[in-house]
Amino acid sequence: LGATDIFAEAEVLSLYDPQTGHYLAELPVAPAMLGSPTVLTGADNAQQGWNANAGTIAYGWRPIRDGGFLELGGGQFNTDHEEVYEGKVSDSTLFGRQLATDTSYARSASDGSRPYGESRFDRVSARVQLADAKSQTDLVYGYQAKFFGWPNLYTPFNSDETENLETVLVALNHRQQFSQDDFVEFGAYERRNKDDYAFNRFAPLGPVHPFQHTTWEDGAAVALRRDLGAVTLSARGELLADDLKST
Repeated sequence: LGATDIFAEAEVLSLYDPQTGHYLAELPVAPAMLGSPTVLTGADNAQQGWNANAGTIAYGWRPIRDGGFLELGGGQFNTDHEEVYEGKVSDSTLFGRQLATDTSYARSASDGSRPYGESRFDRVSARVQLADAKSQTDLVYGYQAKFFGWPNLYTPFNSDETENLETVLVALNHRQQFSQDDFVEFGAYERRNKDDYAFNRFAPLGPVHPFQHTTWEDGAAVALRRDLGAVTLSARGELLADDLKST
């Protein structure tokens, strides 16, 4: 799958990874903030995806509701998992629309089923939402850190390899609904993904680690749909730029 899209009902922002495509799934947003994923293929993928020749995973922003949850888990190999989510709809309005916020924190850790097969994970997400019956605006910040080690993680040379990832995402999206089928939507985002890979976790690193990569992506997009009776106009435009710093 070639891209990860964030949208409110429609697909407008394409998140991607310009390095190798390994890190498309690094989406530092709590699942509780997103709707159910949709897999776009064929004509839908050609029109609404970006740089994806097989398909696109598309998500929508879920409307915020009062409430939350606490999730705890554990298992063998000293595995533990915690996640907390809280949504709050304010009594006040801004620009005539309802103001709401939600936040989430999740972490997990495990020693793994074999030596040097451990993992650690942390994710923080926060969102501000303005909504009424015909519009929704979402501003979101997400940070995710993930470390995992495994013998022969990517190579067959009996090396204890590790991967250390950090992803930051800031995204803004607005959708204006004119009727059940007519809308205009636009958004923008900035994403940073840092990848620190070690072929041998015990080898001296020296002044410069030989496998460090940081990518920055910026994107903006607009989409619209208008029912003209005999025909329906559907249009989408997107601008994407990236920068890669690599050793």
